[in-house]
Amino acid sequence: MKVSYFFFIFPILVFAQVDYNNSIQPVFDERCATASCHGTGSGGLYLTSYAQLMAGTSNHGPVVIPGDGEGSILVQKLRGTAGFGSAMPPSGPLSDDTIDLISLWIDEGATEEPVVGIGDNQDFPTDFILHQNFPNPFNPTTTLLFNIKNSTSQNNTSLQIVDINGRLVKTLIREHLNPGKHQIQWDASHLPSGVYFAQLSGGGKIQVIKMVYLK
Repeated sequence: MKVSYFFFIFPILVFAQVDYNNSIQPVFDERCATASCHGTGSGGLYLTSYAQLMAGTSNHGPVVIPGDGEGSILVQKLRGTAGFGSAMPPSGPLSDDTIDLISLWIDEGATEEPVVGIGDNQDFPTDFILHQNFPNPFNPTTTLLFNIKNSTSQNNTSLQIVDINGRLVKTLIREHLNPGKHQIQWDASHLPSGVYFAQLSGGGKIQVIKMVYLK
């Protein structure tokens, strides 16, 4: 069986971070919507907004330490490894994949709005855009939307899915496309949960987004 590997060596790389409002806050809304997620009264941790989460503190330090997911009390309490107090949320434990996603969001800086990093050697290609997939995280299908303002001339446009190890998982598109908006759905039901990357390339331009599949 032939195995293809994909190496991220591109003239332009665009990585979208975990989106707090679309991926993290909905978890808190579902599991901590009507009461404190931990503690009671003025000392409780309320997670109905980003501001409340980031303002949260404890006798052991801040609840969230941007850039240090596993060192943040929030993640330790969710995993039940804090070594003090009760686990959270009170409604029952979250899945490991969900906690991993929250930890990843903190590792990426714990920002409310996603920050897109772009390679220094090229301008952002406003006529060639791969938007963040939706929904994200997803299970098991997600939609990819991209724009092509100008024709990619003699070059075919390709949209490929790559796993966290750089292995090519699926080629969704490899053909000449007319300028305009395009979208395609990807079904990952046969794959394990995890982080995947979608790469759009054509006309010498490349963009990449990160996607999270949670079963």
